[in-house]
Amino acid sequence: MSVRAGQTRSRGSRAARLWLPLAVCLGLASSQCTFPEYELRGGVGSAGMNAHGGSSAGAGSGSGAVPLGGVGTGAAAGTSTQPLAGAAGEGGNLPGPECAPEQWPRLRCPDTCLRRLPSHCYDGEATGDETAVDCGGSCQGCTNARCESDADCLSGPCVAGGPDAKTCSAALVLSYTPQEGASSVATASWSITLTNQDARAYSFKDLKLRYYFERSGVTEPLSTGGTQSTVQLGSGESRAVAGTWTIVREEGGAEPAYDAYVEVGFTEGGQLFPGDRLELHQQLTSGDPGRSHFDQRANYSFLPEPGPSLRITVFEKDRLVWGLAPRPNHPRACFARAVNVNGPALTVSGNDWQSAAQARVTTSGSGVNQGTTTLSPAVAGALAKALETSTRLQDGQELALPAQNDTYLVYLYAISPTGGEASPSYFTLQGEEPPSSGGFLGQAVGAAQAWAKLGPYRVDATDGEVVVGLRAGSPAMSIAAVELWYPE
Repeated sequence: MSVRAGQTRSRGSRAARLWLPLAVCLGLASSQCTFPEYELRGGVGSAGMNAHGGSSAGAGSGSGAVPLGGVGTGAAAGTSTQPLAGAAGEGGNLPGPECAPEQWPRLRCPDTCLRRLPSHCYDGEATGDETAVDCGGSCQGCTNARCESDADCLSGPCVAGGPDAKTCSAALVLSYTPQEGASSVATASWSITLTNQDARAYSFKDLKLRYYFERSGVTEPLSTGGTQSTVQLGSGESRAVAGTWTIVREEGGAEPAYDAYVEVGFTEGGQLFPGDRLELHQQLTSGDPGRSHFDQRANYSFLPEPGPSLRITVFEKDRLVWGLAPRPNHPRACFARAVNVNGPALTVSGNDWQSAAQARVTTSGSGVNQGTTTLSPAVAGALAKALETSTRLQDGQELALPAQNDTYLVYLYAISPTGGEASPSYFTLQGEEPPSSGGFLGQAVGAAQAWAKLGPYRVDATDGEVVVGLRAGSPAMSIAAVELWYPE
């Protein structure tokens, strides 16, 4: 890793442009560019998916598509492409696939197209060809709602529900109870009950639940505490179930219903049998509870009263089986490049991370070796290895990563430099502070140091590099890694 002379860097002719609008229609007709709702599809000639996750045969063979909501911009999501070369101008984008007229090509991801869902699928009314509010027809499948045929349903069949109507039966039913109804809270907490009404069992390892929330401006690191999961057996007995709670961050939209979600998964091989109930209790806490709060009523999944909720989604093997997934903020992103800024090359979540030397990183900061210091939240595997080393930035210092001129979504992996800062640190990208940054509060969590994955932040690289800095007057902050994604 090269050292940059001095602690500050002149902007010169740099066009510091953040949060640019999504690139226009890539040669498609303008009428095809008005739908901001997307679903991954296989290319022409491959096996595809219908609107509700069912298969539909294509003209030839190929890999199946990923169901709606199955791919995000979280730590373990995305399709890996070849990493860009270290210097600006090297490397390049992959050729885009041939897509059907109603599809949008993902030019930077191999062999995938995006299928748009019509705008009426998210207007909160039963419009267009929908059989119920925002579901059925050309929209997502319905759950416990009116239908005309099985094709309108998400999981269960369309059955007689009254003298003049049919209803999609639900294999799994989710009920939600908020533990705190106030709008502004430092800790959001809720309970979920998932009941198996199906005739078959569901493997815990195959299930994931998502609670969608708005985090813009809330100080990191966010934490999930007070979490527990138990299964209530049909026999009346109960037992604990080993679960995982992961915060997945996405780019917010112009009118965001969410920019992150808590994903609950399970690590044990047990099953949820017919008649069993899975009970979950969850807390989500701001990194600076005294000064930085969540606005619960802006959250897609928050409801002020208890009851069945379609705003919390359930997936089985990445296929939506309960709920209505929210309008995607942006088309799904593709992995471009990542750098372990003061450590070796690694493979993290299937993506190749370069070392600082390979990436030709330069910085005016100083290298730090945390070693195997305990971190909060707990982390393991290759990511834990990446977090053993970092680069500490102080007032006005920067770290520059050569990058091909393009627009990127940037993630920063930050670590508490001292374990006891009294106020948040604020970073900059291309010389400007991202509007949605709530800062990062360096703090100790028991005997552990805090860390967080910050972002994504939209950045336009125009001078052949992405520059991360620290705002003047901010406490020091350590950066362990930088990820770049293409915002298709």
